Amino acid sequence: MNISNFQQCSNCGACYSICPQGAITVKEDRLFYVPTVDASLCVECSLCTKVCPVNRTFEGNKPIYACGGWHKDSNIVLSSSSGGVFYGIAKNVISHGGVVFSAAYSDDCRTVRFVSSDDVRLDEMMKSKYVESLVGDSFKRVRYELDSGRYVLFCGTPCQVAGLKSYLEEEYERLITCDFACGGLPSHTIYKEYLSFLEKKYRSKVESVDFRPKSHGWKRYAVKIKFKNGKEYLRLGTEDPYLKSFLYGKMTVRDYCMECKFSECHASDISIADFWLHDKFSSLKHKNGISLVLCNTPKGKKTIELLKEEYVFSELDTEVASYNNKVQISEKRKENRKLFLDRYKKDGFEGAKRVFLRNSTKEKIRNWIVREFCKEKDL
Repeated sequence: MNISNFQQCSNCGACYSICPQGAITVKEDRLFYVPTVDASLCVECSLCTKVCPVNRTFEGNKPIYACGGWHKDSNIVLSSSSGGVFYGIAKNVISHGGVVFSAAYSDDCRTVRFVSSDDVRLDEMMKSKYVESLVGDSFKRVRYELDSGRYVLFCGTPCQVAGLKSYLEEEYERLITCDFACGGLPSHTIYKEYLSFLEKKYRSKVESVDFRPKSHGWKRYAVKIKFKNGKEYLRLGTEDPYLKSFLYGKMTVRDYCMECKFSECHASDISIADFWLHDKFSSLKHKNGISLVLCNTPKGKKTIELLKEEYVFSELDTEVASYNNKVQISEKRKENRKLFLDRYKKDGFEGAKRVFLRNSTKEKIRNWIVREFCKEKDL
């Protein structure tokens, strides 16, 4: 038996990392990444089915400590999606001779793959990247670095962290895992089609992609794409078709993301998120971003406590903090997603967006007001 028997897949990376024959590869020419078994190489050892955290019982951790806050350096906050907590954790690991594994864009920004801080700058790992990613050989490299005695920070989606933990099979004291509030993984194929459309429109290749530029304040989603000819595309999340289809409709995410068990079942030591409900559940105020931090293990709590001199932190009730982090997807959204993808398969992203993502006159007026009068303000 092998993973070809499974219908559910989060593409966490565990199966193709553990396969001793290299029989499992990821098909990149589909709507979503699909781990596929080469029957001519498979020896039916069943390691891939045993390691899969999606298709077996998986017990996660519950938060034992929670806090909200931000880095005291305003430049770090502005360079982060929320309050800059990932940066602090990563810098601490690196300062102790450790290494960080997290997602970064490829040189042409068309793919998101896991990389090591030994190979790229830390700032390339920062900020949200709203597209499905590939862990590649990072699980194997994590194990090698741990066995070599180095500290390792692995930061990924909840399913990727679960996949890594399942792959390793044992606890490593020098390993720190961090995940985040994940709203699902949008199709890499649709993302590439979206970039290609913009490159054609702006007559230039993409130079950088920023899905959290804070150009209209921390709480207003936007996307900023820079092109090699010096031009720039800046749109609010409510008017950009790619962000709108993902953030407000979940139309472009993987099938498994619609029923994901890891949104409330974290294998990580630390979970981070935007603290959207800070006004309701705390006295914290910061216009450029506030992080919510859930420590799921004593190791996670100890890691955050080491950062207190660099951050403004306020302790929170764990039940309240966990509620802020929950993801719920309605049946209506699931149906709309199916209709959207059916249209996409017939007419491509441009055709699907014309039917499903058109803004009403009221929405266009609201977007215009925000663009003109709410720049760099947190409303």
